[in-house]
Amino acid sequence: MQDIDHFFIKKLNNDVLLRIIYPFSMAPKPKILLRDIRSFVNDIALIENIYYTEFHPCILHTDIKNYYYNKLPCKLKINMFDSGCNERNIIFKNRRLLAIMSPEERTDFINQYILENI
Repeated sequence: MQDIDHFFIKKLNNDVLLRIIYPFSMAPKPKILLRDIRSFVNDIALIENIYYTEFHPCILHTDIKNYYYNKLPCKLKINMFDSGCNERNIIFKNRRLLAIMSPEERTDFINQYILENI
């Protein structure tokens, strides 16, 4: 905590720290936001564990896009992907797309694309 304080003191003036930063950081966070964060951490671990060990990040990306376009999940997931697929970029996109889903949507995605296909 002292490292963070020292960083802020060097970068910002005391008025900004005392009137804006500290009150905001100490305020209780909304319960729905905390629920979403907990859900995201658990859901992303499950989704990435299954897709990245059994398939490839590009297949997860395709399934997420299909979910958004309300397409039915493909029963056969072929582990073929474009060789030009930038894996790190796709992983970042996958996480971003999953993050904008609500906890209910992520649960629905898991039910449709993972549990029903096992």
